[in-house]
Amino acid sequence: LAAEGESARDITLMVLGQTSANLVGVPLGSWIGYAFSWRIIFMTIAALSLLLIAALFYWLPSLPVQKKPLKELIQPLRHPHPWIILAGIAIGSGGFYAYYSYVDPIMSKVSGLPASMMTPVIALAGLSMFVGNVVSAPLTKHFNDETLVFSGQLLIAFAALGAYFLSRDEITSIFMMSLAAFGYFFIAGPMQALVIKGAGDAKVIIAALGQIAYNGANAIGAYLGGVAIDVSGIASECALPSLLLGFASSVLFYFVWRSSNRNDLAGD
Repeated sequence: LAAEGESARDITLMVLGQTSANLVGVPLGSWIGYAFSWRIIFMTIAALSLLLIAALFYWLPSLPVQKKPLKELIQPLRHPHPWIILAGIAIGSGGFYAYYSYVDPIMSKVSGLPASMMTPVIALAGLSMFVGNVVSAPLTKHFNDETLVFSGQLLIAFAALGAYFLSRDEITSIFMMSLAAFGYFFIAGPMQALVIKGAGDAKVIIAALGQIAYNGANAIGAYLGGVAIDVSGIASECALPSLLLGFASSVLFYFVWRSSNRNDLAGD
Protein backbone atom coordinates (compact mmCIF):
# COMPACT_ATOMS: atom_id res chain seq x y z
CA LEU A 1 0.00 0.00 0.00
CA ALA A 2 2.99 2.33 0.51
CA ALA A 3 3.97 4.81 -2.19
CA GLU A 4 7.31 4.31 -3.93
CA GLY A 5 10.17 5.08 -1.56
CA GLU A 6 7.86 5.48 1.46
CA SER A 7 7.68 1.88 2.67
CA ALA A 8 10.07 2.27 5.64
CA ARG A 9 8.26 5.40 6.85
CA ASP A 10 4.82 3.83 6.49
CA ILE A 11 5.86 0.60 8.22
CA THR A 12 7.29 2.71 11.06
CA LEU A 13 3.96 4.55 11.38
CA MET A 14 2.13 1.21 11.36
CA VAL A 15 4.34 -0.03 14.21
CA LEU A 16 3.33 3.16 16.04
CA GLY A 17 0.12 1.31 16.92
CA GLN A 18 2.13 -1.32 18.79
CA THR A 19 4.21 1.24 20.64
CA SER A 20 1.05 3.17 21.56
CA ALA A 21 -0.34 -0.05 23.00
CA ASN A 22 2.81 -0.49 25.08
CA LEU A 23 2.55 3.09 26.25
CA VAL A 24 -1.14 2.98 27.20
CA GLY A 25 -2.27 -0.65 27.33
CA VAL A 26 0.40 -2.19 29.56
CA PRO A 27 0.16 0.25 32.50
CA LEU A 28 -3.62 0.51 32.07
CA GLY A 29 -3.98 -3.28 32.09
CA SER A 30 -1.71 -3.51 35.13
CA TRP A 31 -3.81 -0.95 37.00
CA ILE A 32 -7.11 -2.64 36.07
CA GLY A 33 -5.74 -6.00 37.21
CA TYR A 34 -4.71 -4.62 40.59
CA ALA A 35 -7.76 -2.41 41.12
CA PHE A 36 -10.49 -4.77 39.88
CA SER A 37 -9.84 -8.17 38.32
CA TRP A 38 -7.58 -9.73 35.71
CA ARG A 39 -10.75 -11.08 34.07
CA ILE A 40 -11.73 -7.54 33.05
CA ILE A 41 -8.45 -7.25 31.15
CA PHE A 42 -9.23 -10.34 29.08
CA MET A 43 -12.83 -9.27 28.51
CA THR A 44 -11.56 -5.91 27.23
CA ILE A 45 -9.07 -7.61 24.89
CA ALA A 46 -11.86 -9.82 23.50
CA ALA A 47 -14.09 -6.80 22.87
CA LEU A 48 -11.29 -4.85 21.19
CA SER A 49 -10.47 -7.87 19.02
CA LEU A 50 -14.05 -7.98 17.75
CA LEU A 51 -13.87 -4.27 17.04
CA LEU A 52 -10.63 -4.81 15.11
CA ILE A 53 -12.18 -7.58 13.00
CA ALA A 54 -15.02 -5.23 12.05
CA ALA A 55 -12.58 -2.42 11.23
CA LEU A 56 -10.48 -4.69 9.01
CA PHE A 57 -13.59 -5.94 7.23
CA TYR A 58 -14.86 -2.44 6.42
CA TRP A 59 -11.64 -0.46 5.86
CA LEU A 60 -8.79 -2.75 4.79
CA PRO A 61 -8.32 -2.28 1.02
CA SER A 62 -8.87 -5.33 -1.17
CA LEU A 63 -5.72 -6.10 -3.13
CA PRO A 64 -5.49 -8.36 -6.18
CA VAL A 65 -4.17 -11.85 -5.47
CA GLN A 66 -1.25 -12.98 -7.64
CA LYS A 67 -1.30 -16.74 -7.88
CA LYS A 68 2.13 -18.08 -8.78
CA PRO A 69 3.82 -21.44 -8.36
CA LEU A 70 5.51 -21.91 -4.99
CA LYS A 71 8.82 -22.47 -6.80
CA GLU A 72 8.70 -18.89 -8.09
CA LEU A 73 7.57 -17.45 -4.76
CA ILE A 74 10.50 -18.93 -2.85
CA GLN A 75 13.10 -17.93 -5.47
CA PRO A 76 14.48 -15.03 -3.33
CA LEU A 77 15.13 -17.52 -0.51
CA ARG A 78 17.84 -19.10 -2.66
CA HIS A 79 19.99 -16.02 -2.03
CA PRO A 80 21.85 -15.45 1.27
CA HIS A 81 20.69 -11.84 1.79
CA PRO A 82 17.24 -12.53 3.35
CA TRP A 83 18.73 -15.23 5.60
CA ILE A 84 21.40 -12.81 6.82
CA ILE A 85 18.73 -10.23 7.68
CA LEU A 86 16.59 -12.85 9.41
CA ALA A 87 19.62 -14.04 11.41
CA GLY A 88 20.32 -10.44 12.44
CA ILE A 89 16.73 -10.03 13.59
CA ALA A 90 16.84 -13.24 15.62
CA ILE A 91 20.18 -12.46 17.26
CA GLY A 92 19.37 -8.81 18.01
CA SER A 93 15.84 -9.47 19.27
CA GLY A 94 17.11 -12.34 21.39
CA GLY A 95 19.60 -9.94 22.96
CA PHE A 96 16.90 -7.40 23.72
CA TYR A 97 14.55 -9.90 25.35
CA ALA A 98 17.32 -11.57 27.32
CA TYR A 99 17.51 -8.28 29.22
CA TYR A 100 14.05 -6.74 28.92
CA SER A 101 12.25 -9.89 30.09
CA TYR A 102 13.84 -9.42 33.52
CA VAL A 103 13.45 -5.68 34.01
CA ASP A 104 11.16 -6.25 37.00
CA PRO A 105 13.63 -8.33 39.11
CA ILE A 106 16.51 -6.07 38.06
CA MET A 107 14.69 -2.98 39.25
CA SER A 108 13.37 -4.52 42.47
CA LYS A 109 16.27 -6.75 43.56
CA VAL A 110 19.34 -5.02 42.11
CA SER A 111 18.40 -1.37 41.74
CA GLY A 112 16.31 -1.39 44.93
CA LEU A 113 13.16 0.24 43.53
CA PRO A 114 9.97 -0.34 45.58
CA ALA A 115 7.20 -2.44 44.00
CA SER A 116 4.98 0.67 43.84
CA MET A 117 7.38 2.19 41.30
CA MET A 118 7.16 -0.66 38.78
CA THR A 119 4.01 0.56 37.01
CA PRO A 120 5.56 4.03 36.31
CA VAL A 121 8.81 2.33 35.24
CA ILE A 122 7.03 0.05 32.76
CA ALA A 123 5.04 3.06 31.54
CA LEU A 124 8.36 4.85 30.95
CA ALA A 125 9.56 1.85 28.93
CA GLY A 126 6.40 2.10 26.83
CA LEU A 127 6.97 5.83 26.36
CA SER A 128 10.57 5.13 25.28
CA MET A 129 9.31 2.64 22.68
CA PHE A 130 6.80 5.21 21.43
CA VAL A 131 9.44 7.94 21.16
CA GLY A 132 11.89 5.58 19.42
CA ASN A 133 9.28 4.81 16.81
CA VAL A 134 8.33 8.47 16.32
CA VAL A 135 11.97 9.55 16.00
CA SER A 136 12.70 6.80 13.47
CA ALA A 137 9.89 7.66 11.03
CA PRO A 138 11.27 10.98 9.67
CA LEU A 139 14.84 9.64 9.63
CA THR A 140 13.87 7.05 7.01
CA LYS A 141 13.85 9.92 4.50
CA HIS A 142 17.48 10.79 5.23
CA PHE A 143 19.14 7.44 6.00
CA ASN A 144 18.79 4.00 4.48
CA ASP A 145 17.28 1.11 6.44
CA GLU A 146 20.66 -0.57 6.93
CA THR A 147 22.13 2.52 8.62
CA LEU A 148 19.17 2.91 10.99
CA VAL A 149 19.11 -0.77 11.96
CA PHE A 150 22.87 -0.88 12.59
CA SER A 151 22.69 2.29 14.71
CA GLY A 152 19.72 1.03 16.72
CA GLN A 153 21.27 -2.37 17.39
CA LEU A 154 24.45 -0.66 18.60
CA LEU A 155 22.33 1.50 20.92
CA ILE A 156 20.65 -1.59 22.42
CA ALA A 157 24.04 -3.26 22.93
CA PHE A 158 25.33 -0.15 24.69
CA ALA A 159 22.25 -0.16 26.95
CA ALA A 160 22.89 -3.81 27.84
CA LEU A 161 26.52 -2.95 28.63
CA GLY A 162 25.38 -0.20 30.98
CA ALA A 163 22.76 -2.45 32.57
CA TYR A 164 25.36 -5.14 33.22
CA PHE A 165 27.75 -2.88 35.07
CA LEU A 166 25.57 -0.08 36.47
CA SER A 167 22.19 -1.55 37.47
CA ARG A 168 22.79 -0.94 41.18
CA ASP A 169 22.24 2.76 40.60
CA GLU A 170 18.50 3.45 40.31
CA ILE A 171 18.67 6.35 37.85
CA THR A 172 21.23 4.67 35.60
CA SER A 173 19.28 1.42 35.64
CA ILE A 174 16.08 3.16 34.56
CA PHE A 175 17.97 5.12 31.90
CA MET A 176 19.51 1.96 30.40
CA MET A 177 16.13 0.24 30.32
CA SER A 178 14.63 3.26 28.55
CA LEU A 179 17.53 3.38 26.10
CA ALA A 180 17.11 -0.31 25.20
CA ALA A 181 13.34 0.12 24.73
CA PHE A 182 13.93 3.24 22.61
CA GLY A 183 16.47 1.43 20.43
CA TYR A 184 14.34 -1.65 19.89
CA PHE A 185 11.41 0.28 18.46
CA PHE A 186 13.67 2.80 16.74
CA ILE A 187 14.65 -0.06 14.42
CA ALA A 188 11.21 -1.74 14.24
CA GLY A 189 10.06 0.00 11.04
CA PRO A 190 13.39 -0.03 9.16
CA MET A 191 13.90 -3.67 10.16
CA GLN A 192 10.54 -4.70 8.71
CA ALA A 193 11.31 -2.74 5.55
CA LEU A 194 14.73 -4.38 5.35
CA VAL A 195 13.17 -7.84 5.61
CA ILE A 196 11.04 -7.40 2.49
CA LYS A 197 13.55 -5.32 0.50
CA GLY A 198 14.28 -7.13 -2.74
CA ALA A 199 11.89 -9.94 -1.79
CA GLY A 200 9.92 -9.66 -5.00
CA ASP A 201 6.87 -11.93 -4.97
CA ALA A 202 8.08 -13.61 -1.76
CA LYS A 203 7.26 -10.61 0.46
CA VAL A 204 4.57 -12.44 2.43
CA ILE A 205 6.73 -15.54 2.97
CA ILE A 206 9.78 -13.55 4.05
CA ALA A 207 7.68 -11.24 6.27
CA ALA A 208 6.24 -14.36 7.95
CA LEU A 209 9.77 -15.71 8.48
CA GLY A 210 10.63 -12.33 10.01
CA GLN A 211 7.82 -12.75 12.55
CA ILE A 212 9.05 -16.27 13.32
CA ALA A 213 12.51 -14.80 13.93
CA TYR A 214 11.05 -12.15 16.27
CA ASN A 215 8.92 -14.61 18.24
CA GLY A 216 11.58 -17.29 18.42
CA ALA A 217 14.10 -14.71 19.61
CA ASN A 218 11.67 -13.57 22.31
CA ALA A 219 11.52 -17.08 23.75
CA ILE A 220 15.20 -17.97 23.29
CA GLY A 221 16.41 -14.60 24.57
CA ALA A 222 14.29 -14.86 27.70
CA TYR A 223 15.59 -18.41 28.23
CA LEU A 224 19.24 -17.33 27.93
CA GLY A 225 18.65 -14.42 30.30
CA GLY A 226 17.04 -16.82 32.78
CA VAL A 227 19.99 -19.23 32.54
CA ALA A 228 22.40 -16.37 33.30
CA ILE A 229 20.34 -15.44 36.38
CA ASP A 230 20.10 -19.07 37.56
CA VAL A 231 23.86 -19.55 37.28
CA SER A 232 24.83 -16.28 38.95
CA GLY A 233 21.91 -15.69 41.29
CA ILE A 234 21.94 -12.00 40.25
CA ALA A 235 19.10 -10.57 38.14
CA SER A 236 21.29 -8.08 36.26
CA GLU A 237 23.44 -10.95 34.90
CA CYS A 238 20.79 -11.41 32.20
CA ALA A 239 22.37 -8.36 30.57
CA LEU A 240 25.46 -10.44 29.72
CA PRO A 241 23.83 -12.62 27.02
CA SER A 242 21.94 -9.49 25.96
CA LEU A 243 25.24 -7.65 25.55
CA LEU A 244 26.87 -10.48 23.58
CA LEU A 245 23.91 -11.02 21.26
CA GLY A 246 23.41 -7.27 20.80
CA PHE A 247 26.99 -6.67 19.71
CA ALA A 248 26.91 -9.77 17.47
CA SER A 249 23.82 -8.39 15.72
CA SER A 250 25.49 -4.96 15.46
CA VAL A 251 28.53 -6.51 13.76
CA LEU A 252 26.31 -8.45 11.34
CA PHE A 253 24.31 -5.36 10.38
CA TYR A 254 27.51 -3.34 10.10
CA PHE A 255 28.58 -5.60 7.24
CA VAL A 256 25.09 -5.39 5.73
CA TRP A 257 25.38 -1.59 5.95
CA ARG A 258 28.86 -1.62 4.36
CA SER A 259 27.63 -3.88 1.59
CA SER A 260 24.65 -1.60 0.95
CA ASN A 261 26.90 1.46 0.73
CA ARG A 262 29.23 -0.29 -1.72
CA ASN A 263 26.27 -1.28 -3.88
CA ASP A 264 24.99 2.32 -3.83
CA LEU A 265 28.39 3.62 -4.90
CA ALA A 266 28.59 1.00 -7.66
CA GLY A 267 25.15 2.09 -8.85
CA ASP A 268 26.27 5.72 -8.94
